[in-house]
Amino acid sequence: MAYYGTVNEGNAYFTARLHSYDWDQASVADRLAALVEATELIDQFDFVGRKYGVQVVVDALGDEADLSTDENREALRVANLAQELEFPRGSVNTVPTEVEQACYLIAKAMLGGRDPEADLEGLATKATKYGDIGTVYDRTGNTMDHIAHLIPSPQAWNLLKPFLRYRNTFDQYKV
Repeated sequence: MAYYGTVNEGNAYFTARLHSYDWDQASVADRLAALVEATELIDQFDFVGRKYGVQVVVDALGDEADLSTDENREALRVANLAQELEFPRGSVNTVPTEVEQACYLIAKAMLGGRDPEADLEGLATKATKYGDIGTVYDRTGNTMDHIAHLIPSPQAWNLLKPFLRYRNTFDQYKV
């Protein structure tokens, strides 16, 4: 049960901000659960760079090392599994403040009743009928980026975007 930040740091973060009612009124257990769920939403993405532990192995092997050998791939796999979360990354062994803040903002949105999947479905709703019950969906329209990526807070999405790897191809192994 790993997550970004702490409940106490979340408390300090929201103490200095307006509109923190949902966080303030939640129990410590609910805040913790929201941080865990927010972390899961954050960690769904492909981020720039490597996990810190993987980077340490790559650095130890050196620039000339063949990372595709069975032995080196196993070392990278073990390092990847040893670090449960996607951050820290690269050669810096700390989680960026922006990622922790995004986690707090997502947690607060969820404590306030936001459901990322319901938000996504709501974007596609074109019309709702009550007589003869029915809903019409329009899946071709523009979506709000944060909702399309299941992030219930636009501010959190803006904090996460600089860390995302955007590309048109994919790797067979996530390292």
